[in-house]
Parts: sequence; C-alpha cells; structure tokens
Amino acid sequence: MAAPDVSEETLQLLLQQRGEAEHVDYKSVCDLNDLHDLLEIAKDVAAMQAFGGHIVIGVDDNAAPTDEMTPKMARLFDEATLRPKLAAYLPEPLRLISATHEVEGRTVVLVYVHPHPDGFLIVQKLGQHQTVDDKGKSRVVPVMRPGDVFIRRGTSSERWRHSDLERVLAPRDQRIREEARSEFAATIAAMEKARQGGQLASAPALAFTWQVDAETFDSTIVELIRNGDEIPLNLFFRRVVGEARTLLTPEVPNDALETLLDRITQVAGLAVAVDRPDLASRSIASLSSIYRLGLGTYGDPQPDLGVVAIKFWWSIIARVEALGAVMVRYEAWDQLRELTLQTPAAKEGYYYVSWIRHGLTAAANAGILHGASNQTLRPAALIHDARAVVHRLAALRMDQPDDSSYGAAPEIQHTQRDPLLDSICQYDALACVVSHAAKSNGSQFYPSFAGLFSTRAQPSLLQLLDDNQMQNHLLPDTPPQEVESLVKTVAKAAAQEGWTLRNAPWYFTDGRLT
Repeated sequence: MAAPDVSEETLQLLLQQRGEAEHVDYKSVCDLNDLHDLLEIAKDVAAMQAFGGHIVIGVDDNAAPTDEMTPKMARLFDEATLRPKLAAYLPEPLRLISATHEVEGRTVVLVYVHPHPDGFLIVQKLGQHQTVDDKGKSRVVPVMRPGDVFIRRGTSSERWRHSDLERVLAPRDQRIREEARSEFAATIAAMEKARQGGQLASAPALAFTWQVDAETFDSTIVELIRNGDEIPLNLFFRRVVGEARTLLTPEVPNDALETLLDRITQVAGLAVAVDRPDLASRSIASLSSIYRLGLGTYGDPQPDLGVVAIKFWWSIIARVEALGAVMVRYEAWDQLRELTLQTPAAKEGYYYVSWIRHGLTAAANAGILHGASNQTLRPAALIHDARAVVHRLAALRMDQPDDSSYGAAPEIQHTQRDPLLDSICQYDALACVVSHAAKSNGSQFYPSFAGLFSTRAQPSLLQLLDDNQMQNHLLPDTPPQEVESLVKTVAKAAAQEGWTLRNAPWYFTDGRLT
C-alpha cells in the first residue's frame, strides 16, 4: 500500500496554510552539516512521533520561499544520508520520507515523519552545540538529553508534560478499545455457537447491537441482508435517533456517539454496495434526524451545546461526503441526490438546501476550521476529514484497497494516486451542482474540492455533461440545455477558490469546464 507522499500537490497544500501547525513546521534553511541545524530538525522529528507531520524547509513563517536553501544542502536530505544523521540521537526505527521541489525558482525540501506506534520516542544521546553569546564568550547549549520526550505543542517542539499524556496516548487507547470490542464480539459469537437447537438463526434479533467492533458489525449487517432477516435492522433504525439524543451532551470527547454515527454510516455504505437503496434511504434519514438534534432556533446550535453541536454537525457532514464518494463509485445517482439535499433548518425567507452548506457555514463562523495560526482555513478540510472516515470504515471502500498509513492528520497523509480521495472530490463537485440547481436564496454550495488538484474532481463533472441518464437522476428538474451552465458556474467558483487558496492559477484541464 502507498505511503503518505511528499509530492508537489502535498507541498502546495501545506503552503496554502500560510502558517505552521502541530503537524507542519516551516524552516527557512537547514544545513545537516551544521550541528545546530541537525539537532533542531532531530528535535522536530522526535516531536512529530505522536501524530506524524511534515517539515517544509526553504520557506519563511508565512510559507513564502526563501533563497537560503541551496541544492547542495537539499541533497543531504536524501534518506540514505538523513536517516543515519538522525539515528545518532534518536532510536530506530525512524520512519520518514523526503523529496526536493522547486517553488518559484527556489529550492524547497519536504520531509514527512510517520507517527510512531507508541506515540513517542525517547532521545538516546546528548545533543548539544556551541554558540557565542553577546559578550563574545563561547558556551554550550544542550538541545536534547537522553531520556527526553518531545511533542508538538502548537507550532513548537517542546518536552512533554504530564498533561500531554492523554492526548499523546489517545490513538493507542482507541486501538485498545477496538481490540476490546473485537474480543467482546468473539465471546458473544462463541456463546451463540454453543447454543442448542439451532437458536443461532434467531439470536441476532435479540443480541444485535452497534456496540461491537466495526468488522463484526459489517459482517452482521451483510448476513442479515443476505438472510432477509430485517427485524434487527428495523429495531436498529427505531433506536438510533433516541440513543443519539441521549449521547449528545456538552461533554467531549464523545466516543460512543462517534461510534453510533459510524455504524449508521456503515449500514448506508453496505446498502449501496449490495444495491439496497431502501436501506440507504433509511440510513440517510436517520443521520438527518440526528443532525437536527443539535439545532436551536433558525439553525443555530442548541444553547446548552454551543460549539459542541457545530463539531457534531461537522462530524456528520464528513460522513456525508464519505458516503457520497461510495455513491459516485457505484453510480447510485438517486441516493446521491437524496444524500445531498437534506435540509437542516429554515430561516425567514431563506433555508439551507443542503446540510453540507449548513455545516460548513457553522464551522467556518465558529472558527473551528482554522489551523494553529488561527489566520487561515485548513484547505479542503471537509475532503480530508471525509477521507479519514473512509479509511476508518471498511464498509465505505468495499470496492477499493485502502492506504493503511492514514491517521490523525489526513490533510497531510494522502497519496498522489488515491481513487478513494478522488471519489470524495468528485462527490463534492456533484453535490455543488445538485445544490446549486435546487435554486433557493443565497449561495448554496462551497467547492471544498478546490483545495486539491482539479484533476481529482474533473471526471465527475465531465461525466455529468455527457451522461443524460446521470442528468435525469441528479437534476430531474433541470432542462438539459441548462446543465452546462450549472456545471460551469460550479467550475468557475472552484477556480476562484482554488486561486485564493494557492495564490496561483487553479483551473480544469478540459476546456468544457472553463
């Protein structure tokens, strides 16, 4: 499976952020033959072991390329040279990759650090260098000592504190919880097998629960559909909204609620895969009803939930985009339209035609999409969070192999060739067209796909122009002669947004979209 890449597209995404973050560090220059520079980058590599991250070398704090990084310095970042230099201070295995690019005629090096399975590593050797103070006296500056553990705190690499333990160990703890769910499911399965008189066939209606691991849940759903035993599914759909209402509280994190949302999404994904549009529709309706639980007056959050409701909505629309990608790949156009046009709230003379736009607007207004610099939005944030959902839920990728390296920071962990990511971009583009065609007051779409290269989304828009059957399903109320205008409106908006994000031209390669 492909690893997170250090391609030009990834570099452009990182530069679009125009500011450092926990998973991104900018350096104007780094000479690995200089002990000071070597120790500083070793510290950053150690700090990124928790969640992974990129180091961009050759740009200033605003992501503008500098003239300080030379091709000779860049050659030292060949992995065969870089790894031994770092291994003098940090224990193996060190998992990282690097590449050299040219931006505006200047040399820029991009390094990706894979997260460590344990979430941290321990410095094994004293790292110190000499410097001269203002009085001309030489002194030794220790950068790292044996036993040190570093993490990223904001935009800095610092020694960890006791308060960092929960955050750093959370991914490992999540793996443990999933393993526990698997063990629980195995125990239940063993007990069921021991039953006498063929009671196994009737057991799911009584024992069926969403509180098992994802793999067991997927297998159970497929078996229920295959056997035509839909009583457990009927009970599931009758319960989920009420259970979500109980779980939606101001307390965060809310792992149980996230798991419940995953399970509904899994049913929808599997329903599309096995051509059960009725089950897909019930799943969409359940997610839509749960989305409304956070709504207050005129689409604002419930007062007692506040920003928790907005993050809850965001979590749902990320799953919507992930589901939409499944529908693109299976060409389930009726379900795609239904998924897109869930209307969450009404306001005097205005309504959101799609929950995607509602969730995006709420998140942007609340500032939760900003990076650590709190100045710029995370480019294509919704696309990347949807890709993380697809990685987590095998039910959403039954037809495609996955990249096992996806993790805590999806916007920096994607590959150049990724059909799953492409299909999310293609859904996002089609959702923009469908929403725009719904004709209501105000702007009804935002092209999140514009944060990535246009070639990812382009195929779906071209297919819509050429495929009359696709038009009939996605745009049943739109005359054929108006389809091209709708598509070009979305394409133009994407080009404008892409230019804004990249500060450089963004365009489709096919002239029919320009």
